[in-house]
Amino acid sequence: MTIRKNIAPRTLKEIEACFVKALDALAKGKLPNLSSYCDGEFRDRAWLEARIQSELALVVGVRDAHRLWQTALMKRDQRKDKRQELVQALLLGVQNQVGTSSPELKNWGFRPEKKAKKPTAVEVVARSEKAKATIATHPKKKK
Repeated sequence: MTIRKNIAPRTLKEIEACFVKALDALAKGKLPNLSSYCDGEFRDRAWLEARIQSELALVVGVRDAHRLWQTALMKRDQRKDKRQELVQALLLGVQNQVGTSSPELKNWGFRPEKKAKKPTAVEVVARSEKAKATIATHPKKKK
């Protein structure tokens, strides 16, 4: 038996339409002796109808869930500015109560401010030497 290409539906939309039409034809009583070999066994018309209904329910359910998910994502993304405003207001309120560097901020989900450490004498000398070297390699342009 040769399988002709481009006959069977390939996309989910095409498969859904195929299942709907197949269920409609089965409901009208077309091909009463329909049977096929599927999943390694010989299957009758009733099994095919039940399996098509099951697969169609899955395809439609996933499609609908995907649409709901996309709608929820759009709503979430539209509220980004309001969410950031709420977080900032909460941070300012907590900081006013406990201070900007208090470890209590961690209990509220924020990171306390860390004071910058003072550079050591060796680091200061290394920075100034590096700056002098950079200035020496890039002379100022004359106007």
